[in-house]
Amino acid sequence: MTIAMTGDVNGDGKISSADYIMVKNHIMDVSKLSQIELEFADANKDGKVNSADYVAIKNHIMEVSKIIQ
Repeated sequence: MTIAMTGDVNGDGKISSADYIMVKNHIMDVSKLSQIELEFADANKDGKVNSADYVAIKNHIMEVSKIIQ
């Protein structure tokens, strides 16, 4: 069983570069996230998915700062 967490956009149970790329592609209009993916992509929980979420996911992966669940 996978437990959903903020930042885990693809729902695979971990926050990884795949999630980072999904958010980047959404922001750049390459591909759009589904409603559920948007909820988990909103890493800073401000109600929108933008570059701040992209940076938060990157920082989590690089262990600069963690996304608070």
